[in-house]
Amino acid sequence: MSKKHKESLGDAVYVDWDGYHVILTVSDGVYDTDRILLNDQSMEQLINYYERLNPKDNESRSDTEG
Repeated sequence: MSKKHKESLGDAVYVDWDGYHVILTVSDGVYDTDRILLNDQSMEQLINYYERLNPKDNESRSDTEG
């Protein structure tokens, strides 16, 4: 995993990018214990899921973008 792109999302969850996948890991800051690789399609489905669950949050984003 690239240290260049790796960022903490909080709650011991980290995100990274390998040029093709968004990589989610659970880590204690030293060791990664679990990994989830999301390709473009999986990431889009995750975003759609989040937007379905948070319609108010999605509306406020579109108000600020346009």
